[in-house]
Amino acid sequence: CMPILTGCLDCGALTTNGSRCPEHQRQRVAARAQRRGTAAANGYDRQWRKVSTKTIADQPWCSLCGATEDLSADHIIPKSKGGSSDGHNMQVLCRRCNSAKRDR
Repeated sequence: CMPILTGCLDCGALTTNGSRCPEHQRQRVAARAQRRGTAAANGYDRQWRKVSTKTIADQPWCSLCGATEDLSADHIIPKSKGGSSDGHNMQVLCRRCNSAKRDR
């Protein structure tokens, strides 16, 4: 089976690495990380992981739909709107409900 060659979207060089050559893919990933910041810099540090794990252990179902799989802890008041990462500002949501909620 021959690999499929495509042209890099940035420089046109042939690549089997998807839509960008390895160099431009690294640059794209680095630029995205620069814009978004690290998880720790955005408040998702060891303390948050500890509170998240305890929140899910205390309530192993989604607060909105009752699902019991693919759960995550979610901020009731988003961090972007001044919410904290303590247990009083956390709820358990499944991935579907958490994605639908976004940052409202």
